[in-house]
Parts: sequence; structure tokens; C-alpha cells
Amino acid sequence: MKQFFESIIVTGNYNLDDLTERMTKCYALGRLTEAELTDLIALATENAQNAEQVDVYAQIVDLQHRVAQLEQAGYVVWTPGYTTRRGEIVRYDVTGDGNLDLCQYDGGRTETALGIGKIDGWYLLDEHLNKTATITKGEAGAFVIAPIENE
Repeated sequence: MKQFFESIIVTGNYNLDDLTERMTKCYALGRLTEAELTDLIALATENAQNAEQVDVYAQIVDLQHRVAQLEQAGYVVWTPGYTTRRGEIVRYDVTGDGNLDLCQYDGGRTETALGIGKIDGWYLLDEHLNKTATITKGEAGAFVIAPIENE
């Protein structure tokens, strides 16, 4: 059994917590001695690769939590082809900072399926839902955000 675990450790393709748990179970079942378990844990700890230590389950739980927060906020995340009604607030990263911004279509049409900024009437909102800037698309396709000047 010790050679089996050593062959896994040599590859470096393992999650340290999972492997340690499996080795401990083998020790509890009498398939490894205490000395073998101690040696294997030390070897596994030395050879663990950081890239393999990612907890995918924890990442999925985090993403589920973040999506739930967005859904609870009551704002749809805008995707291409989505039809936006006049006055509707949607979420989309127009600032390019990786965070979903609050955007509102408040143009002349009752609704639009055109993308954010492709027609007049798109606004960037602050956390209090105040219009802070207009959103248009530049010639290169990038968003142009023009602050609204207070009078």
C-alpha cells in the first residue's frame, strides 16, 4: 500500500487534503503502519503542487453565493440578445473593472434588443440608482462613459 501512495505522490497530481485523508483511512484499516503514514504525509506535503490544491467545490459554492446575491438584487445580468424595457435596470461590466455595473435603458423606445450603448438612452447608475453617466459605444466598439454634469 505504501508503494501505491508513493507512486501517486511522485506524479504530483493530487490534492494534499484528499490524499492525506485516504492515507489516514488506510492506516485506520491497518493497511499502513504509523511510521509509513508519517513518512507518506511528510513526502506528500513536500511534493504538493500549489495548482493541484484548488478546492473546486469551494469555488462552485462561492459562485453560487455570488449568483444568488445578484438574483436577490432583482437585476438581470444583461446578455447579448436580451430585450431591455425602458426604465429597466440591468447589470453589466461597462467599466471593464470586472464588477457588474448598474445600467439603465431610459431611451425613446419602449424596449430595445440592441446592445448596451448602441443607441442613446443608456445610463450608468450609482448604488443609490442615480444616473451618473451616459453610456455609448465608440467606433472601436469600446464603451464610452460620459459623466453627467450636475447643474
